[in-house]
Amino acid sequence: MNIFLAKILDPSRALLHEEEARHCIKVLRHQIGDTIRIIDGAGNAYSARIMQESKLGVELQILEAFPGYGEPGVHIRLVFSPLRLKDRLEWMIEKGVELGVSSFQPVHCARTDKYKSTIKQERLETIILAATKQCLRSRVPVLEPQLSWKQLLAAKIPQLETALIAQVDAPAGIMGYQAELESASQINLAIGPEGDFTEEEMRQAVAQGWVEVNLGHQRLRSETAGLYGLSVLKMIKGF
Repeated sequence: MNIFLAKILDPSRALLHEEEARHCIKVLRHQIGDTIRIIDGAGNAYSARIMQESKLGVELQILEAFPGYGEPGVHIRLVFSPLRLKDRLEWMIEKGVELGVSSFQPVHCARTDKYKSTIKQERLETIILAATKQCLRSRVPVLEPQLSWKQLLAAKIPQLETALIAQVDAPAGIMGYQAELESASQINLAIGPEGDFTEEEMRQAVAQGWVEVNLGHQRLRSETAGLYGLSVLKMIKGF
């Protein structure tokens, strides 16, 4: 099944713009009268019929709506330090979408490489959109502007949110907080940079309510740690 990102004009009409319109008509050879599946990027999917092509794009008639289509029912924010190797970062972002991440929060830590560890916003947003459609989700995850570690901690975690920070020496793994996570509607998972968080960063995070968890006894690459943590959350939440 192919999914297209559309602009919803009203409850009965939608529009495919530019690249989405081209892919639908020129690449996949859909024609007037065909029924396709579209998403609004905000958590809703629709069945829609192609009505006509125009200068604006491909005009659609909405046939049926599917609220929450393909979404996990929990907001997961992955906090991560940008990696030096762009292919590894892009791979983590792509797989993070597939594993249910709702928002990605890059953060500059003490051990983040300030010269090579950068965020290419447009490139990563393209990867996020492609992964969203590929895994049949209806909400496009958000790539937030990069924060410093101080800025991240200044935004205190609301009482109803659960915040986990990975640390190899933490006494308990994620499964040790299974009961709390099963009932959580918003989960934050922080993964350190290459070289991990400093002791001071961990101390500051714990003081702000973040809970230390380990991801097993092996030392993992940052991108592997992120995906391992997300996989455990996916298993606990059952989506």
